[in-house]
Amino acid sequence: MHKEAEAKGADLILVGMSKEMAGEELEENRFDYYGPQYAYLFDTTWLGWKFGFSEWTDAGGLVGLGAATWNNEDISFENTLLVQAVFLHCNQ
Repeated sequence: MHKEAEAKGADLILVGMSKEMAGEELEENRFDYYGPQYAYLFDTTWLGWKFGFSEWTDAGGLVGLGAATWNNEDISFENTLLVQAVFLHCNQ
């Protein structure tokens, strides 16, 4: 996710909730982009998590994906994960 955000010019990643996708096996990471195609002021026009909910409601149960799981080789997810994330451009 970090490499994708960096390629899109993001300075920060805001990670929301994560769900398991049992029975789905992706060969590689996939990113679906929703929302405005332009930069806007986060503090005045943040629209919240309102995009892509048709996929979200079809996914399985919530999964903890906090800072303690990142780069932790002892944690392994058996299923594909669907993760909400916002790529933030903070230097504009």
